[in-house]
Amino acid sequence: MRHSKGINMNINTCVILERTVITRVIITFHIYVTIIHLFLNTCLSIPLSDRMLLLTVTG
Repeated sequence: MRHSKGINMNINTCVILERTVITRVIITFHIYVTIIHLFLNTCLSIPLSDRMLLLTVTG
């Protein structure tokens, strides 16, 4: 009886560890995506605004 209980506890801890690892991976991935998105937005928005200014000046 004790042995089976120990196995069940080990399974539960493994499941909990897996869940925490998955959530950490998701969180880190989400952070990376947001950073890349912000970086791309800033890189793209500056040339676009410059182009708009050039168009308004020349046009």
